[in-house]
Amino acid sequence: MAGKCRKQVHLQPEACKACTAASWQFRKTVRQADLACSHLESQGMNLPQRSALD
Repeated sequence: MAGKCRKQVHLQPEACKACTAASWQFRKTVRQADLACSHLESQGMNLPQRSALD
């Protein structure tokens, strides 16, 4: 899935690469934020706003 562009409207390879990179970067950032929340919770911090993200 990583190498494929979901938007078939991209005719230029550069646009397709930029779109794919942006969506992958977004997913990576969300994952890192989720891991950071889990880490803080494991340290004993209660994060009530985390459930709003799920």
